[in-house]
Amino acid sequence: MRWYKKIYFIYLIILCFLMVLQVIQLFTQGYDNNFSYLVYDEQSKEALVVDPCGDISLITKAVDKHQLLLKFIVNTHGHFDHVEKNKEIKQLYQCNQCSILIHESESFAAESFLFDRKLKHNEVIFLGKEEVKVLHTPGHTLGSICLYFSNQENKYLITGDTLFVNTVGRMDFAGGSKEQMYESLYNKILSLDPSTLILPGHDYGLMRMDTLEGQKATNPFLKCKSKSEFMGRF
Repeated sequence: MRWYKKIYFIYLIILCFLMVLQVIQLFTQGYDNNFSYLVYDEQSKEALVVDPCGDISLITKAVDKHQLLLKFIVNTHGHFDHVEKNKEIKQLYQCNQCSILIHESESFAAESFLFDRKLKHNEVIFLGKEEVKVLHTPGHTLGSICLYFSNQENKYLITGDTLFVNTVGRMDFAGGSKEQMYESLYNKILSLDPSTLILPGHDYGLMRMDTLEGQKATNPFLKCKSKSEFMGRF
């Protein structure tokens, strides 16, 4: 192999390693110790923000620091504390091409909150060539979602108000359902790789994140041996 071909081959290898997603957890506090998240592709710099709320200067500083192109605002569900800064973020970045996304089943969002596109279960959101997968996980609300993605280091699941560290989301709001929460947790989330890092929507636990394996060991709502046992915890 000629020297220039070797250099080009090495360049392609390096490029592949650069084509990864990164995530930043931002304690924006908001209404109730909320987290927002930035997920971005290192190569294209395309990014999405999840549940912008509270102190959005943390979001804007991170966007500016990493020179990101904000393409999407994704809401894990429609409760006020998760959508309150949608409009402000969109106006701040003049995001005519920045779409606000929420699941098609979500019915809780107030009419004053406008959304550009509705998401479906297993839909893929592209950041550059990288993929963020939408998982429909009803239970907290009808249209609650989680976002699943990975890089060379970890697999990640942004869980909104479906799953917290050592507890789960409330099910006594409009659209909430214990039965749906059980199905979301036991048939969708618990089927993922145990090493998946859980990134919750609120800082309610002793840790700001944990692995799914860790939660299976410590979260009482993930240790039930039957659906009836799960229902009996409420």
